[in-house]
Amino acid sequence: MKHENSTIDCMNILVVDDKPENLFSLEILLRKPDLNLVKATSGEEALRKVLKNEIALILMDVQMPGMNGYETAELLRSNFDTRYIPIIFVTAISKEEKHVFKGYESGAVDYLFKPLDPVILNSKVSIFLDLYRQKKMVEAQNVKLNEANKKILEQQKALIEEERLKVVLQMAGAAAHELSQPLMVLLGNIKLIEMDPDDPKKALKYISSIKDAGQKLSKIVKKIQILDHVETISHDSRTQILNLDREIKVLSVEDDDADFNRIVSILEKEKVMCLFRERTIKSTIERLARESFDIILLDFSLPDGTGLDLLRMMNLRKDATPVICLTGKGSETIATTMIREGAYDYLAKAETNRETILSIIKNTLDKYRLKQNIDTAMEKMAAMSTRDELTGLYNRRYMNELLEQEFNRAMRYDTNLSCLLMDLDLFKQVNDKYGHTCGDFVLKEFAVRLEQNRRGSDSVFRYGGEEFLMLLPQTDIHGAHKAGEAICNHCRNVLYPFETHQLNITISIGAASIESCRPSTGADLIAFADKALYRAKADGRNCVRIFEREKEHTVLETVTYGKKGINYLKDQVAVILEKTKQASMRALELLIKEIGGDQLENETRQTIQYIHFLGHKLNLPQGIVQSITQAASMNGCFRILLGEEILMKSGELTDTEKDIIEKLPYMKIELAGLFDFFTNEKLVLLYNHERYDGKGYPEGLKSNEIPLGARILSITNAVTAMTSHRSYRSKLDPEAVLSELVENAGSQFDPILVDLFIDIIAENKILMVSKQVLSRAKGKLEQSKIKGTK
Repeated sequence: MKHENSTIDCMNILVVDDKPENLFSLEILLRKPDLNLVKATSGEEALRKVLKNEIALILMDVQMPGMNGYETAELLRSNFDTRYIPIIFVTAISKEEKHVFKGYESGAVDYLFKPLDPVILNSKVSIFLDLYRQKKMVEAQNVKLNEANKKILEQQKALIEEERLKVVLQMAGAAAHELSQPLMVLLGNIKLIEMDPDDPKKALKYISSIKDAGQKLSKIVKKIQILDHVETISHDSRTQILNLDREIKVLSVEDDDADFNRIVSILEKEKVMCLFRERTIKSTIERLARESFDIILLDFSLPDGTGLDLLRMMNLRKDATPVICLTGKGSETIATTMIREGAYDYLAKAETNRETILSIIKNTLDKYRLKQNIDTAMEKMAAMSTRDELTGLYNRRYMNELLEQEFNRAMRYDTNLSCLLMDLDLFKQVNDKYGHTCGDFVLKEFAVRLEQNRRGSDSVFRYGGEEFLMLLPQTDIHGAHKAGEAICNHCRNVLYPFETHQLNITISIGAASIESCRPSTGADLIAFADKALYRAKADGRNCVRIFEREKEHTVLETVTYGKKGINYLKDQVAVILEKTKQASMRALELLIKEIGGDQLENETRQTIQYIHFLGHKLNLPQGIVQSITQAASMNGCFRILLGEEILMKSGELTDTEKDIIEKLPYMKIELAGLFDFFTNEKLVLLYNHERYDGKGYPEGLKSNEIPLGARILSITNAVTAMTSHRSYRSKLDPEAVLSELVENAGSQFDPILVDLFIDIIAENKILMVSKQVLSRAKGKLEQSKIKGTK
């Protein structure tokens, strides 16, 4: 499985059923280019396959020998690596609630009951595959975001180290500036004591000055220790140092005087902190509107509400000032609720002392600064997730979001919206001739020019490769055409200087608008602009073309907005086509009878009967069985293409005659091609002469490469031929027919179809053979399968 740009090339669906015919039925119903069916015939094998393959969805039968579906699902759910793979049970057991509940308890996400409805099956499978695609896209996006996050963290780490160095230098400058005077006093007085060691009076005077200087030094050290906010002041014309005297503004929201006075008594000794007070929610909100604070100490019970009310009002105002809750004893539940609403921490009033309140203030300021750093990093990540890395323009992912918003707004308010889809002309030649470095330079330079020349309301995106897109809200098609012409003229007249080269690169533009195109979705609007862009390229490039609806589109639009609408017309056309198809088949059946007489008609009818038997065994939908039977009718009719000489020849065929036979499939589909509605039948007609071992014709397909319908027609046609008289041999006896089927299983015929056909022979008494003969044939077939697996 390959992943590229969040696109999944092929998804694995695990199909678990102990009956080969059921596996075949699901294979034909689910055949799509982007799906790979992993098959298992037991619960044990399913577990092994899940561990070896990346599985998007599991379709599992409930009733299986050994480990049943419920037990298998429970084991898958118990494994960490497989527990989230969705499981749909496919079952024929009772639809009673107890069975359904048991399936859901085992881990199933849905149920499908046999016989399967192809529409329901495919719709349910599509839902879970879409979820799988989205999961893979999210995983791919997460990988990109993680890479982007890693880059941001590395950049952030470098910035932090740079800021840390600045802080250290500023701290050193602040320390030198603040410490110089008390240090000079300290050292000077020590020197004076040394000069007059025998004078006690002078020594006491000097010691008093030393004590004052020491206290100043202590205060400076304390400032450095509790410093939380970085603010600089000018030291001289060239240097900025930390402002060690910066005050931390604390707002106390407290109506109780005793509680407020306790806070005052604690913080009044901290010169670095400046305390303010408000008593009510209303006055606090008014003050926060005109003044900012570093931290808020918030009481819960206030005269006009609670602290919780204030927090919620601050959230609505997007006020991010950090808050510490002060609560009464035993109010941990209240504190927890306030923290969920955005408070940083809480403190019980009974535990309020200098050590706890200073510690919690410092921790809150640290958390606040950390949150600011995280928010900044998240903003950078968000920008990286919406911006194209090379050009800096918005990327396609963000374009899809904005396009949907602008389209819905235009439809809601009945305004216009236009878009320009732009493609740099012959850009591949730039990469080939000057290198990808030059190509990247051109893309970045063109992006800059687009940004510089757009209106404020317009948005520009890198659509992919050398394609760009511009959205122009409230702009009609004439305004969009004018904007496109301006961009085209700019590109014609301005060169791209790269090293010693001056490159002239023109641009082709397709324009479309809601009013001129009437698109159903924003994606349709871009699709119309894309068609106009193709026209611009076809008209020689270096020009702007607008999308113009053709007359047939206008007619269709009239029907769409008419009384019954386009869906009614489609239904009626489908009915007419089906009637035409059935009439054509009846005409072909008459042609078979006219050309081949009763024998050919009887042989065709016999083949069709065998096809119905196999279709029933495989639980194939009626529509698929009908396509194979219609191909059988056409195959019988088109045998006449070989000519009577070959059909009636009893001797060995010449090389020329063999060549004609090998070209017969192409002649058949050429005839079938006269009818546009026989698409499925053409595939059956083309490949029913292929062999299971790959040695058939016309293209040497083998095994499951051969369409199931062609494999079914091959074996049913062969049985009909073996039980009919031919000019070159008599019809074979029943045991010989059975022997031929077994001998050629795995070489000419699909061995599973041979196995099923032997069951059909026994159940419908097609060939008059005994049970012992059938049993020996089954045993021989089983032995050949075992040898084949070895």
